[in-house]
Amino acid sequence: MEKTTSERALLDLGFEQGIEATEDPSELEMTSRVPQYRLGFVLGRSYVTCVQRASRTAAAATAGKLGARFGVKLDDLIEALGLPDELRCLIQDAYGENRTQK
Repeated sequence: MEKTTSERALLDLGFEQGIEATEDPSELEMTSRVPQYRLGFVLGRSYVTCVQRASRTAAAATAGKLGARFGVKLDDLIEALGLPDELRCLIQDAYGENRTQK
C-alpha cells in the first residue's frame, strides 16, 4: 500500500529518532505518537541493533519487543522489515509474550 507524503514524513521522523535514541521512551510517551511515527521509531531502533550486533536476529527480537510494547500493528512491522520466515517468528513470539504479560 502506497503511503502519503505526510505518513512517509512521520515514518522517517520516527526512524531518525529511533536511530538517535540512547534509551527507549516510555509506553505513555509513545501513546501520544501516531502509528507511522511509532513504526518508524521501532524500525530505527531495530536498525541500530542490527548494525551494533551484526545480527538480523537481534534486530528482529528488538523489533518484536518494541513493536508489541508500543502498539505497532504486527502486520505493518513484518511488512516494513521484510524479514525471512524464521525471523518473523521471533517478532510474532514477542507479540504473543506481550499479550500474556498484560
